[in-house]
Amino acid sequence: MHQIKFIFPTEKKNSLGYECIIRTGLARALKAGSVEKLKDLVKSNVFFQSATDPSKQLVHTIEFLNREKILNVEQFELLTSAIGEAMLNVNHHAYKCPLSNVQIHEKMQSIVSGIGERWWQCAWYDEDNRKWVFIIADLGLGIPFTYGFQANNVRRDDAPLSNLMKEAFTRGSSRFVGVGRGNGSENIKDAVGSNCRQQESLLIYSGGVRYSYNTTQSEPKVIDLNQGIKGTLIEWTLYI
Repeated sequence: MHQIKFIFPTEKKNSLGYECIIRTGLARALKAGSVEKLKDLVKSNVFFQSATDPSKQLVHTIEFLNREKILNVEQFELLTSAIGEAMLNVNHHAYKCPLSNVQIHEKMQSIVSGIGERWWQCAWYDEDNRKWVFIIADLGLGIPFTYGFQANNVRRDDAPLSNLMKEAFTRGSSRFVGVGRGNGSENIKDAVGSNCRQQESLLIYSGGVRYSYNTTQSEPKVIDLNQGIKGTLIEWTLYI
């Protein structure tokens, strides 16, 4: 049996580490070893949270962001819309694998049976730099992999992963075109660049691909890293 032991900083010996890891609630999130403790993170409104229900968690997230009342109306609406889309994508795509891929399907089923179709998120406001950072991550298959399967579960092997990633974030693109959704994930990008005073950014790591976009670019940069974190991580950085 594998175990992970955390050694956390103390306020006396490492005040900065204590501020970043203990006071932010990160330590508490890392030690949340049960579903009930994960739910308590949401109830306690700590920076780091985890959930499986997009509709319920989006309400909590909106309340969390709205406490500061710093984002302007347009920023707030676009960011919460983008976050909601990211949550729905976890629910609709991240852990879904066709039965034809028996080994991967069984692996995903094992994860879901243990923790559900879960994602983790964190958000904080950097007062010194007047910016909001919001991150959402899951342990799923990754966007290039899930998008590469069409609605009929036929695998597209004709395109590089970076191309599939870029296509997935193009307006009107979806593996579910014609079967209920098909709006793509363009609104995940729309949160960046609304009435901004500085360069804002969107960063995504998924399926061994790095996707980055900021307000100085006309097109996103998509790089096939051939390695990466498990699942998908999305980060928005918005300036006030």
